[in-house]
Amino acid sequence: MSDRKFKGKNIMGRRILRISLAAALILAFAFSAVFAESLETDFNKINISLNETMVAVSGENFSRVGWDGQVYTTPYSILYNGTTYLPIAKVAEFVGREVGWDAETRTVSIDNPAEPLPPPEASTAEPGLHERVTAEMTLNSLTIKVCGRVFAVPGDEFSRVGWDGQIYTTPYSILYNGTTYLPVAKVSEILGKSVGWDAELYIASITDRPALSLYAKTGIPNYGALSGLPKASESNEDDKMVYNYYVYTKTSVEDKFETDLETYRGYLFDAGFVYKFSDTRILEGAVNPTTLECYGNAAGELVVMGRVDYDGLKEVVVSYAK
Repeated sequence: MSDRKFKGKNIMGRRILRISLAAALILAFAFSAVFAESLETDFNKINISLNETMVAVSGENFSRVGWDGQVYTTPYSILYNGTTYLPIAKVAEFVGREVGWDAETRTVSIDNPAEPLPPPEASTAEPGLHERVTAEMTLNSLTIKVCGRVFAVPGDEFSRVGWDGQIYTTPYSILYNGTTYLPVAKVSEILGKSVGWDAELYIASITDRPALSLYAKTGIPNYGALSGLPKASESNEDDKMVYNYYVYTKTSVEDKFETDLETYRGYLFDAGFVYKFSDTRILEGAVNPTTLECYGNAAGELVVMGRVDYDGLKEVVVSYAK
């Protein structure tokens, strides 16, 4: 390990979890005019399976009470621009999350409920024909917040590789008939679940990820067990504060860190952790500014996580206080 790399790690050491709450980011919401567009799309072409229970079938709609108190009949899925969109409120209900709405900031918030929600019942509908329709929909007009962390703001889009291998740039959110829809790939990411796709049967399957072990004497999910990487020698289970450094060299696993951290956030949410704040700083030896995210639970346990880019290395840091 070079002196330069060692200095960078020392600075990330015991100071990381002493970041003041006063350094919390002030989240600024950017607002612009919201316009509905007339778009051609497919409604209800997708079957939805949750942990091998079919909770919605092709052709099936559902009714819900909107934030304005009106009852809406809404499709279970929208297929637009090669991307499947699912109603986030319904999917959150399926996986035991609560959804809120702030009309003033146009923010959809997804959180853990105070009490566990019952699992959904299997659909009793008969599979039907999907509809090819032209409908008034609003794209990318919402802020999406999960357990306190903002995942998207108005205007955000994202690019992904489709099931056919092509790259699609698609809206982050669709607002239709009083219901917010998110891409199935993003549903997986922000709710901490696994999502699969059966192209032959048109089934989007949502499943719980395997249980993850906890760090000793904590309620904190073990990132090392998730990523398959060991703790660095700087870590000490006997300390009140424990620091874990995981190094990705410039190989084929270089990009795996993004997937690992997003998956780990899902485990944190499931374990009752909520996003507290982010702190961006320049660390000695690092190539780019480093953004560290802090998460906490009701027991006072904290987790700080982020990535540091060095010349020739990309390093993930997951540090926790017990």
